[in-house]
Amino acid sequence: MKKYIYLFGLSCFLFFTACSSDSTEDTTPTDSTTDTSETDNTIGEENNNDPDPVVVPSSKPNILLIIADDMGIDATPGYEVGTLKPNMPNLSKLLNAGVKYTNVWSAPVCTPTRGGMITGKYGFRTGITKVDAPLSLTETTLQKLVRDGSDYETAVVGKWHLERDADHPNDVGVGYYAGSLRGAVTDYSNWTLTTNGVETNTTEYITSKYTDLARDWIAAQDKSKPWFLWLAHNAPHSPFHLPPVDLHDRDDLPTDQASIDANPQSYYFAMIESMDH
Repeated sequence: MKKYIYLFGLSCFLFFTACSSDSTEDTTPTDSTTDTSETDNTIGEENNNDPDPVVVPSSKPNILLIIADDMGIDATPGYEVGTLKPNMPNLSKLLNAGVKYTNVWSAPVCTPTRGGMITGKYGFRTGITKVDAPLSLTETTLQKLVRDGSDYETAVVGKWHLERDADHPNDVGVGYYAGSLRGAVTDYSNWTLTTNGVETNTTEYITSKYTDLARDWIAAQDKSKPWFLWLAHNAPHSPFHLPPVDLHDRDDLPTDQASIDANPQSYYFAMIESMDH
């Protein structure tokens, strides 16, 4: 069984998941004895009978950091602030098995919060004191530290909002980036996806797309090296809308704009529930 460590906090809303490699996996070869009497020593020919090389999993923990956008403890299960809560069974399981922060502070808007998280500095030290303020290429990012100091593979999937240049995430030390550079999208089902500097248009629902990209990246990693993935959802940032019906429990909501404007909280909760799903 994999060991999990969960840390909960509020920046928009965030949680860490750190998991070590499967401790039950047997990486010892079953037979270390080599019979040389029948070894094919033909020069220039590959011996296809050689066993596959044994991959020794990294002893360092893999780290998954997931953050939401514009979500506070008033809309988070496990906190006494707020009277109505979205249905978040997966987050609730993590809360019950992990650590919940009760005294956490962040900047009141998006870019300074992200700048603080990625550099470990207050905004007045980096110049990131307002929305859309750029992250300087001279700053040392969290990704640079874990890559250079501990040999981690790094990725950010999702909302960036630290610069609009398509190459910026990679230029500040992110090994793989796929997501939306801007602070918001006008349509969760029609948006610009930037992947390592290349921009394309996609009509895939953004919350699902981010999740799939993150899962694909994790699946592609070499088990002998640790990884750090930052998954930054746009949800539940506006525009409020009804997500695909299989992602939430609010199937009775109409989809017209007048209904959304009249009851925005229900759609806000539906977007949070889709993220939990």
